Amino acid sequence: MQEKHRLIFYPDTILRKKTEDITDLTPSILRFIDKMKEVCAQTKGLGIAAPQVNESLSIFVTPITGTNIKTKDPIYAKDLKDWTVIINPRILSFSKEAVGYEEGCLSLPKLFSTVFRPKTIEVSFLDSQLKVHKKVLSHWFARLFLHEYDHLQGILFTDYLIGKISNGFEQTADFEEKLRLSEALQNFEAL
Repeated sequence: MQEKHRLIFYPDTILRKKTEDITDLTPSILRFIDKMKEVCAQTKGLGIAAPQVNESLSIFVTPITGTNIKTKDPIYAKDLKDWTVIINPRILSFSKEAVGYEEGCLSLPKLFSTVFRPKTIEVSFLDSQLKVHKKVLSHWFARLFLHEYDHLQGILFTDYLIGKISNGFEQTADFEEKLRLSEALQNFEAL
């Protein structure tokens, strides 16, 4: 029998479902958050959203705890207990300046492409004690937040590149890249 809380791959329908907000941190949700961290760590991910671990809840976790101000590199937690837990995230505003960077996704293994996203975002969210946070994020942490937030909305990074939806920024994927991504998605669907 397969374990329910495992890494979910495209085209599983849970990846396309908008998640439900959390109103109370029950013991089962806290255990689930720990499981999300374990799955992300085992797969060497930079972050993972609840739908990727087979729950339609508005949560994501990441080992990234911030961005180094000088180098713009991510700062990583040393232990699972120190990971960043994001519950019920909201995007309040975003910069008009876009930055392109190669993204991948644990649910779409070995598929990478450059996505243009806002350089800076202002967000609000709850942490694992349901404390409210309002922050301005930039660089790595902003990109990671947006990528995982998209998962909570049922959006995959490839949706922007193949023209399925827009995030307000022009993507540079040419015809060949769009074709490559479309074929890769079809191959996932055929599995």
